[in-house]
Amino acid sequence: VSITGKQASTSRIRKSCFLLSSLMQFAIEQEYISKSPFGSIKGIIPKIGEAKKYQILTPQELIRLADAAGDYGLAILVAGLLGLRWGELVALMPEDFDFRKQELSITKTMSEESGKFYPTTTNAQKL
Repeated sequence: VSITGKQASTSRIRKSCFLLSSLMQFAIEQEYISKSPFGSIKGIIPKIGEAKKYQILTPQELIRLADAAGDYGLAILVAGLLGLRWGELVALMPEDFDFRKQELSITKTMSEESGKFYPTTTNAQKL
């Protein structure tokens, strides 16, 4: 569990273990300590599981999902067809759409910190 009270990811735990192990090794080499109080890190480092398997929707499945989503159908189509992340989708503003040029500018994303959402800039893309 992290200082925020949330469960730390496996990747974060592994990085923390390697950092702690490196610090202990440095302390041994500098003769600050004779051996690591943690022993070997082999038993405490979580194993990274297999990569998550994603199922990509077919265009027909995406359309069926959008149809079933009611008022959210258009948002699902925009995100699904253009590959937008949730934060990019909800940060879209009317000025991001240029219907004459048939372009959509992705210039910001929505970020969350301490339960509050705020827009942040991204590497601008035109779709």
